[in-house]
Amino acid sequence: MQSIKQSGKLIILLFISSFILNACSKVSEDEQANELLAGTWKATSVKDKDNFEYLAGTIVKNSIYFRKDSGNLGFMDLNVNTVLNGNNILNYEIKGDYRIQDDGTRLLFDNDQEFLVNVKGKELTLSHLRDDGVLTFKAVK
Repeated sequence: MQSIKQSGKLIILLFISSFILNACSKVSEDEQANELLAGTWKATSVKDKDNFEYLAGTIVKNSIYFRKDSGNLGFMDLNVNTVLNGNNILNYEIKGDYRIQDDGTRLLFDNDQEFLVNVKGKELTLSHLRDDGVLTFKAVK
């Protein structure tokens, strides 16, 4: 009988311990989004607020790189350049540190630029909120 009581107490203690450990190890949605962003992406579409497609013509550079540093912090190097009939139609380069917030939906870059972020599997939608409107990048890993 004593052995059954001790076994019962041990099982309850193990259950409580696993519950506490599980609760402490939860990862925030910002950190989860940062994990999903990590790696190199290729733009498949770049459109402005008027739905003009900038990936027409010759694509000279096409790389969107995210490095997860810790938690919701990281580094981004976005470089997309396209030429049509000898003219640059897009020469977009932004590089530096970022912070993910608002449950993984916003990326703040150098505290003065903001992006909306949506990652679904290997597809990324990154919308740069600018004074002259939104520039939306769609990309794949």
